[in-house]
Amino acid sequence: MKPKTKLGTAVEVVDLLARGEVEFAFGNTPVFVAVAGVELVGPIPSELYDTRDFAFKIGIRANAKETSAARSLIRFLLAPDAALVFKSKGVEPGAG
Repeated sequence: MKPKTKLGTAVEVVDLLARGEVEFAFGNTPVFVAVAGVELVGPIPSELYDTRDFAFKIGIRANAKETSAARSLIRFLLAPDAALVFKSKGVEPGAG
């Protein structure tokens, strides 16, 4: 497969997929659902990667100036209503 493999960012490989230049691609879920002509088939089986390295994380810099605002945003992103929006975009909150 090496001669047929094309590497790039998630956005680049999904664009290649949409243009028909590749037959399948790996990338972050939100990138797939944002591009017309691309079908999200599903997640990579967790047995094939370390889920600790493949999940989105949230953090606050140790010397951040607006920690209260950052914590408010994080609470908002972790709320049940936000989970519904994430799921509608193909992202499973708490996965990984």
